[in-house]
Amino acid sequence: MRSAGRAVSVLAVGAGALGLVLPATAPGAGAAQASCTGNPSSAELYTLGPGAGQYGYYVLPSSAPKGIVALEHGYQQTAYSMVPLLEQISSDDGVIALAMDNTATSDDGPGASASRGWRVQEGAADAIAVTKAFDGRCDTGPTPFVNTLFGESMGGETSGIAAATGATRADGEPLFEYWIDASGVANLTETFLEASTIAPADDYAAEAVADIEAETGGTPLQEPQAYVDDSPVFLALGMKSSGILGAVVVHAVMDGLVTSDEGDQMLAALQAAGIPTDFYTAVFQEPGVTSPTLDGDLLGLVDPGYTSPFAGHVNGIVMDTALSALEALYQKDAAPSGLSVTVSDGELGTIPLLSVPGL
Repeated sequence: MRSAGRAVSVLAVGAGALGLVLPATAPGAGAAQASCTGNPSSAELYTLGPGAGQYGYYVLPSSAPKGIVALEHGYQQTAYSMVPLLEQISSDDGVIALAMDNTATSDDGPGASASRGWRVQEGAADAIAVTKAFDGRCDTGPTPFVNTLFGESMGGETSGIAAATGATRADGEPLFEYWIDASGVANLTETFLEASTIAPADDYAAEAVADIEAETGGTPLQEPQAYVDDSPVFLALGMKSSGILGAVVVHAVMDGLVTSDEGDQMLAALQAAGIPTDFYTAVFQEPGVTSPTLDGDLLGLVDPGYTSPFAGHVNGIVMDTALSALEALYQKDAAPSGLSVTVSDGELGTIPLLSVPGL
């Protein structure tokens, strides 16, 4: 990771408008080139304002960008912890990659690697604002400029909300074309209830419960509409009307934090809305990789030395699969075009189960 204390490019919001300030134009270079290309191994800091969590990082590709990938991080992570992933995505796929820390998230500021807050509505608004700024500067055509939302865990919820807002480019066209959901929260009520169950014995779950209540204004019984509004499983029709052309959903069968049925629910909702979807599921994890799993949580209480063989939450095979789908989108123009269901597994390999072209 790069130090957050070096010279940076800055995005700032003022008087209701997002202004973009980027490095000075190189001698003989055009303004668009200077603003939209850079070193894909070097992340830069931006700020949205003086409040908590109002910052993030972006990476510019070395050549004209093919589009923008807006990355949403998981619970208690930060934009800074996403920097290696931003650099990888920008380098591999030739895109502007950016991540938000989510306005109102509590942390120690730029360079922090841990945070508190379940600020998904704020994060969705941040993603839209920053993507619009880069899109307005860098989508100069005529080459198609493709924008993708990419979320992991809580970030699956954040990015799903952003995908359903009807956000548009300056010319009125949809701001985002695709959504990639890796181990994402699809049903906030279910996640809240599961966290509440183990909260008395688990500090992480207890903090999640408190932060979700702070975001929604209460429990699902007290604020049912807020939980609906924050659950992508109920937002698929909004994604369709917002112009989402396709989605990729990746989940592990033994996910110990966001259970795999949430991925199933999301697939069903996307299909009902008529959104082409590639669905990937993993049974076993890659050798040497560990992640939170249901069996690990339960059997670990009996045998502290137990190591689960199963794929879990945002583990290696889940992220490798999501990143491969992103690479296929930008490098091979291979976008979801109907319905596909695939086992993408750390031990079993890749096994197509179902393919239905078109919708």
